[in-house]
Amino acid sequence: MSRRKSRAFHATGAVLLALLWVVSGCSERPTPVQSSSSKRYAPVVRPAHGKVAAADQWVEATRTITPEAGGAIEVGDEIIGKSSLAVPPGAVSAPVEITMKATTSGPVVVEFAPKFEFAKPVTVSISYRGADLTGVDETNLTVLYNNEASSEWELVTSAVNLNSKAVVGYLRHFSQYAVGSEH
Repeated sequence: MSRRKSRAFHATGAVLLALLWVVSGCSERPTPVQSSSSKRYAPVVRPAHGKVAAADQWVEATRTITPEAGGAIEVGDEIIGKSSLAVPPGAVSAPVEITMKATTSGPVVVEFAPKFEFAKPVTVSISYRGADLTGVDETNLTVLYNNEASSEWELVTSAVNLNSKAVVGYLRHFSQYAVGSEH
């Protein structure tokens, strides 16, 4: 991708994220800190649809993120919605190839590779379009972090965008993340 196209792609991603933030009605940017609450959380589930035969199938995309321009990755389609990652300039110290994967059915989960820590927070937007929200207050959906040490889902400060059916959170490292709620 040419430098001009890369800058345009990054600028478009930044504008889309800013619009997402405004539309979600949030007045301040949430911090990328996980909650130490004793509440228990679980991912919401997206039932299998006609394009997918079984649960836990994934869509994925890989992009190179640079220190100068940052970058963005998007995965999904019109059925499951679009999930994305936006990395600002200066969040990485050297070019890094990042893969983003999202489930097409089953728990609404995204994963990233390689395991990575950022110098600045990055923004993840996870679509929950098509998820079964029976018994769940949609306005209380949140981004969850899978703490591998405790095997628990932990709360990530985030905001729900009811119009786009996505939850936006800020991350400092890669792991497995999900859209979920208290259970």
